[in-house]
Amino acid sequence: MANFDTNKDEVLTLPEAQHIRRIEVCTDSIITLAGIEKMAQLQELIAQGNWSHGCIYQVDLSGNPILRCCHLDDNQLRTVDLSANPMLEEFGIGGNPLTSIDFSHNPRIWSIGMNNVPLDYLPDMTFLDLESLHFDHVARYIPEDYFRNFPNMGGCNIGFFQGSHIDFSQCTRLNSVWCCNSPNLEELDLTASNCTEHDWICAQSCPKLRYIYLRKGHTINHLEKDPHTEIIYIDR
Repeated sequence: MANFDTNKDEVLTLPEAQHIRRIEVCTDSIITLAGIEKMAQLQELIAQGNWSHGCIYQVDLSGNPILRCCHLDDNQLRTVDLSANPMLEEFGIGGNPLTSIDFSHNPRIWSIGMNNVPLDYLPDMTFLDLESLHFDHVARYIPEDYFRNFPNMGGCNIGFFQGSHIDFSQCTRLNSVWCCNSPNLEELDLTASNCTEHDWICAQSCPKLRYIYLRKGHTINHLEKDPHTEIIYIDR
């Protein structure tokens, strides 16, 4: 903040605060983000704790209309209002005791991180053009055909998924999948992807997963699977 304290009095005035475009802070050692709402030019907010040890219980984003990137992971947030942030593109809220979230005012979001969030219900995201979705532990709410809504999705983390199949049939750009600890998953079909080189496929601790299907000629940079799970390459 010192770069914006023009008169060096260790107090940010409103005119000074309105010049701030980016904040990055570890919330293990602070107890409030009060004043963020006065930073009208803020475009990037990274206020993350260390493995759920963050001390932030509330955040006011009502005065940040051009906020594009917001990561509030591993804090104590139970609610976050995003209705005043129509420019938001990246949002991370993993590791918070959040029970609900509304993305209806954020049509530009392409990346959502919500690992380990105890949602009461699945928020509507089907209107979003998602490229990255991290929903580990939240996936128990997700229908098997849900991912058909995101043809441009490249990375998907859905550990603890409860269904027997995941429909990635429309996900032609998918190159990374993390679906560990999915007790009922029987097969993983990634043949719709046009990516010839997959970055990650992690499918450990899936006791019923027998087959992972890939197109013939496709490769995997990093693979984690159980010994009983086979990789089947097919022509398409």
